[in-house]
Parts: sequence; C-alpha cells; structure tokens
Amino acid sequence: NYTVHIWNHEGCPLEKMVLGVSALGNFVKLVSPQTHFEPGAPITNDVLRGDIYLIDGAMAFPEICRRYATGRKYYDNIQKNPYMVQNYEWIGYEDTVSLGEKITYVRYMGLAGIMFNNIDEDDFNGS
Repeated sequence: NYTVHIWNHEGCPLEKMVLGVSALGNFVKLVSPQTHFEPGAPITNDVLRGDIYLIDGAMAFPEICRRYATGRKYYDNIQKNPYMVQNYEWIGYEDTVSLGEKITYVRYMGLAGIMFNNIDEDDFNGS
C-alpha cells in the first residue's frame, strides 16, 4: 500500500500500475524465536536457502510445502501475508488467502492488474 501511494504521488497513474507477487518465500534466521518471531523481529546475518533451488534468502513453494508441512502458521494482518516459524527459521510467503487479499486490493485501488513472478517455482502439486 505504501509503495503504491508513493509511486502514485510521484506521478504514476494507478491505472498503469501492476502489483507483483512472487512464488518465492523470504527465508531468514531469527535471533530469538522463543520471544520474538513476528514480522520485524531481529534476524541474524546468516544466509539461508532451501535445499532444492538453493536461492539465497528465499525458498520456492515446493521447498516451503515440504519443509514446513507441520510448521506453525501465522498471519500478518498488516502486510496480509502468512508466515511460518520453525526453530530459528522464519519463512514469509503467499497463499490463496493472501493472493485473494491482493486481488481485492488491486480492484479497490483501480490498478492495471496483478502479476505473478517466478511461476516456475510454484507448488504444482497443490501441497
């Protein structure tokens, strides 16, 4: 929301903006997951990566689904995104609910549309 308003304030018409979402999840290591694991919690400088795609600081959906099948899921109501925490690992990603929220936002704001980046890293098995 902030970025859309900044771009609009700087002269980009809303009807020419396309909101991008990704099939990658942000993957970081928490400093103290027992007490601070919500978005904005302190993180380490460690570079984490999944074990299939080996993307620095990110995981593709197949990796997320496999690794966090039993993980505890939370929802960030400000950014409208789910995230999971397991031990010291934090992963923020998109799901059908967050994508629905973003589609509603795009329509409400009158943006040109929505774009899905990294489609090749989606969860094709629906897990």
